[in-house]
Amino acid sequence: MTRIIFVHGMNATSESWNTIPEKFNQAGFDAVSVDLPGHDRDLPLTVLLLGSKGTYSSGLTMNDYVEAVVAKFPAEDERNVVLVGHSMGGAVISQVAQQHPGRIKQLIYVAAMLPDTGDSPAKIINAIKDMDVPVTKTLGDYLPHLLKLRFVYQPEEPLGATFSRTPGFDAIPRGYVLCEEDDVIPAQLQETMLEAYGSASAKSDVVRLRRSHLPQYDRPDELFEKMKAMLSV
Repeated sequence: MTRIIFVHGMNATSESWNTIPEKFNQAGFDAVSVDLPGHDRDLPLTVLLLGSKGTYSSGLTMNDYVEAVVAKFPAEDERNVVLVGHSMGGAVISQVAQQHPGRIKQLIYVAAMLPDTGDSPAKIINAIKDMDVPVTKTLGDYLPHLLKLRFVYQPEEPLGATFSRTPGFDAIPRGYVLCEEDDVIPAQLQETMLEAYGSASAKSDVVRLRRSHLPQYDRPDELFEKMKAMLSV
């Protein structure tokens, strides 16, 4: 049976997926979520509001993230894994798929980083900063859900990990949920990341939602239905 593995983003935990994994399990799928290592130190909201990076030196690497995801793979040695990444989780699932292309059936990115060769989470974060989105707009994506969200300190070292595309990675079918009202990873940047792949890789199915960076909280039922329709399982 295909397993769907949900990978969270920066300053977050598996809780950030809200009810989405549970909805898939209730619908008869085999869905699990991952807590990336080092994401266990609660971050006071005041730190975020003051504009701090909210990172810390951890000694962890992107490979530690990859190993945490691979630990959730089914025991069978076959192409039976769908990886779903939100936000920075998109960079993580890309690294997992690049290292284990023979196990990955599909990749789904939700308002997520889609790195090209030479990109790292830190580089994409700098590109976002260059877009000069007002802090008030960025916080606006979180404010409606503030009481439901848990923020944690982000291990710094994995953010510097550079990605390299390979033929095996490019051959994996992808889906992308593009959030048109996203002010954290702005929709314009999501478009740019998708365009970088062009026709040199597997077909990408793109679903556009008029939602913020957190569609799993804005409209969880809508996101679930769109993702379920996108699945190739």
